[in-house]
Parts: sequence; C-alpha cells; structure tokens
Amino acid sequence: MVTKKANSTRAFLQRNISRCPNKTMELCYTTLVIPLMEYGSIIWDPHSADLTRKLEMVQRRSARFVTHDHRRTSSVTSMLDHLQWRTLQERRVQARAIMMYRIVSNLVDIPTSYLTPTAINIRGHNQTFLVPYARTSAYKYSFFPGAIRIWNSLPQSAIACNTLECFKSQLQTIHTAK
Repeated sequence: MVTKKANSTRAFLQRNISRCPNKTMELCYTTLVIPLMEYGSIIWDPHSADLTRKLEMVQRRSARFVTHDHRRTSSVTSMLDHLQWRTLQERRVQARAIMMYRIVSNLVDIPTSYLTPTAINIRGHNQTFLVPYARTSAYKYSFFPGAIRIWNSLPQSAIACNTLECFKSQLQTIHTAK
C-alpha cells in the first residue's frame, strides 16, 4: 500500500515536472515521496526482504527520474551515490537509533519498562539492554526489540553524547565510516 502510493506520486511528478532542473525534481521527491515511505517507519520497519526491496525500488526509480538517466546500462547505485541519497533501510535504522536515544535520555514520555539493562557487558558500551524474547517475527521486528538491537550495536562514542545533536553527528560519522 505504501509503495503503491509512493510510486503513483513519483509517476505523477515524472509526468508533470520532467523538464525541470534536477534540483527541483530532487526537492519534489524529498518533499512529496519520501514522507510517504517514511511515515511511521520508526514503528513499522519491513522485515521481509520482499517489502524492503519494493520500498528501495521506489527510490531507485526516483534516482533515475531525478538524474534523467533511464538507460538500462546505467548504474543506479552510482546515481544514488552521486545524489548522496542513503538507502531507506539506513534512514530507518538511524531514525530508530535517534528515537532510542530520546527514550534513554528521557526526552520523550515513553515508559522505559521495556528496557532491562544487561548485568554483564562483555563488549560494546556500558548502556546495553536485554533484547526481549520474541516468539513471533511480528514482535521480533517491532520497535523495542529492533531498536534495542540497534542501540546495543552502537559504539561508546555515540552513547556518551550529552545532546541529541551530538548523537546525530556521531551517527553520521558512523554512516560515513562504513
């Protein structure tokens, strides 16, 4: 459903602003299509490869549209790199990490009853949490189990940040290092 609406909006843009400059088309894409695909993405993160692929295909088609390059031999990955667009999966991971930082730092009014600190820290940082046991994949990939997995994988330099801006810049540093 999300991909259908995003694809139809992208196609509408492609029909109506195809002669505009690249920056205008990129602005229209980031203003009209990206919010459709990212609405509620902190809570709903597709865990099946098929759903993730469908979402990423919308972005890949949009990259072709923005760069005016529809040749079959052109590399869409290089187009995404040139446009400096991160994958939607990377954006969802970063959004979950930021929300988890807000929860741990008490910046949002969400109960921390789901967060059980680990007793022993073998590696990583000193603010790791136990990942709740999930009997179903629906719960396994829901917000708290997924966000805790992301949080536990972050380096100490990101966790030690005192402000949200510092944490976001650390996430950017981690992303560019990969």
